[in-house]
Amino acid sequence: MYEDVRKWINPLYIAQQEQKAIKRLFATKSELKLDNFLTDEMYKQALSELESANFDKKGPVNSRSIWRLDESSLPENSAIAQLLRLVRSEAMTLLITQWTGLHLYDLKSLEEETTSSTKPSQKEDDNDDGPPTKKSKCTVDVEAPPAQKSKPSESLGEKKKKDVKVVSFINKMSHGCYSLCDDQMAADAENNGFCFDFLIFFMEKEVWEKLGGGYYSYIAVNDPNEASILQ
Repeated sequence: MYEDVRKWINPLYIAQQEQKAIKRLFATKSELKLDNFLTDEMYKQALSELESANFDKKGPVNSRSIWRLDESSLPENSAIAQLLRLVRSEAMTLLITQWTGLHLYDLKSLEEETTSSTKPSQKEDDNDDGPPTKKSKCTVDVEAPPAQKSKPSESLGEKKKKDVKVVSFINKMSHGCYSLCDDQMAADAENNGFCFDFLIFFMEKEVWEKLGGGYYSYIAVNDPNEASILQ
């Protein structure tokens, strides 16, 4: 899965220093906009497949009217199938945690495990007059040499927090499509403590025309600073 991260995601957003900057921005604005998030090659490949993919109309009309991708019709090795596996993976959960600071991934347990795996033996400690070994933090960093690259989903087991629910799908929006907040969504967000939307837009044109319309609204209870509209 680590190779899929490198294949799909812009290396800029995987570098450790950039992750820290993104996290500071999220702490200030409670939202992120990552331009050119996917690599150009994979974005174009996925967009091409979506143009001929099968979509089914989804309701009910009091909640939504959208077209949703029929995943059962996707070839196993298609670009879209690869992308869906990536966004549902341990590696992506770790990256989102590093970008936002939200408790989606058990970083503390991961750090303890990586520290334990790199800690020298007692015999080595007795013969070593140098400084104590520093704790190793696991990050997905494409700039690190091969020996230092971490593969959390392969070598460190599942660390995604069990109380986190991840739902992913691909919708196609056209004139007349809509999706509304409802009481169940509000209850889920309140019970979980937060609700985080991770959106990737696929468009033929780089800039969305204003005549196309459409917007996303976010409203938080008793917190006017958390209410925003993305158009």
